[in-house]
Amino acid sequence: MRAATRRDQGVRNARIGQAAVGLPGARPWLWILPLAFLGLFYLYPLAAIIARGLSSPAADGIGIRQILTAATTLRALWFSTWQAVVSTLCTLAVGLPAAYVFARYRFPAKRLLRTLTLVPFVLPTLVVAAAWQALLGPRGFVNQVLPALSLPPLQFTGTAGAIIAAHVFFNTALVVRLVGDAWAQLHPRVNETAALLGAGPLRRWHRITLPLLTRALM
Repeated sequence: MRAATRRDQGVRNARIGQAAVGLPGARPWLWILPLAFLGLFYLYPLAAIIARGLSSPAADGIGIRQILTAATTLRALWFSTWQAVVSTLCTLAVGLPAAYVFARYRFPAKRLLRTLTLVPFVLPTLVVAAAWQALLGPRGFVNQVLPALSLPPLQFTGTAGAIIAAHVFFNTALVVRLVGDAWAQLHPRVNETAALLGAGPLRRWHRITLPLLTRALM
């Protein structure tokens, strides 16, 4: 009797679960609002920009292949590529050591410092830009100190270095949070065992730690 009651209760729970998650074709109207928002505010502006760019007077009589292979287009693509690679490498160079420290060590104010890594995402972009300008701009703090030290002023605003620094400022927090959380879940005994077997630090990083952190890095 009890077995039959439990079986009936299990069937009812399964049906309730299926209704909750929604079977194919159930409640299709729930998708209407997000799809309409995506189409109106993302797909339509993107399609309008592409259509306007290809139909502009400057593009009359010029094929898409000529536009994509133009010197200005290639320069823009090359600049975007190399600065993205450099920004990524610089971000990893700054973020990975910080992620390791947060994952492996306990120290005072650790939670506070980890929370402060979210500051780039909390502050408005204009505030961050104003702060960089006040620090490294033509009339910023650094350029007011350099003449006193008989050093030339720093030309930072509007340079590729400014773009790379901004990328590092924003993306380091992602590395610290995502990679740090993944690193904290790796058991230290794995590397300790490899060290006992004769593996050096570089080999342990390349053969053990890096493959385990690949998903977080991607």
